[in-house]
Amino acid sequence: MKANSAPANAPEYFDNADFPWTRLLEDNFEDIRAEMEQVEAGNFNDWPAGELYENEWKLYLFFAPGYRFEDQMKTCPKTMEIVNQIPGISMATFSKLPAGSSIAPHNGFSGTVLRSH
Repeated sequence: MKANSAPANAPEYFDNADFPWTRLLEDNFEDIRAEMEQVEAGNFNDWPAGELYENEWKLYLFFAPGYRFEDQMKTCPKTMEIVNQIPGISMATFSKLPAGSSIAPHNGFSGTVLRSH
C-alpha cells in the first residue's frame, strides 16, 4: 500500500493542538460513545482491507467521498452535529475492533487525508 504514502517530511503523528476541532470530539466523547453503543451490532459492516487485521474489524459508515448514508446519519444525530463542525471532513465512521485485535502497519488509500481515531 506504499503507492499513496504520505510525503517524506510528514510526521507519523500530529499534535492535537494543531487541530482545534479535536477538542470538539474530546468534549463530546460521551455523547458520541452513547450513540455508537446503541447501534445494533448487525448494522456494522466488515472493513474491506481484510489483509490488514486479525479478528473482526467492523464499521458503521456515515459518509465517505461520494457517498452519504442517510439512515446511519439519522441514527446518530448528535454525532453528525459534531462531525459536521469539523472543517474539510470527508469521511466519518464508527470503527469497532474486539479486544486483543491488531492492525498491521500500513498507509491509507491517500497520503492527502489526515485520519483521526
